Amino acid sequence: MTAALDTSRDLAHGKVSTYTSGCRCTECREALRLYTADLRARRRAARATVNGRPFATADQTGKALQHGTPSTYQNWGCRCFSCRLAQADDHANHRERNQL
Repeated sequence: MTAALDTSRDLAHGKVSTYTSGCRCTECREALRLYTADLRARRRAARATVNGRPFATADQTGKALQHGTPSTYQNWGCRCFSCRLAQADDHANHRERNQL
């Protein structure tokens, strides 16, 4: 278990690094939200269109993405058949796990 962040220290709020260090103030949450939205937009802008569907090809370093995973569907916005199938399967499994 990690200790709670000591918010009495003089921290640079409104930064992603402060959020990842444990701060959950409004400014740090907003910084993370903006960073995540920008990251998602950059990833989706880098997609190619294959057979009329968005297809994510590589990460920022040029490394090929693994297709057929919920992560590639969710984080990279890939809508190839393999990624859509993986997302649907993951969603069905999640629904089964959470039924009463």
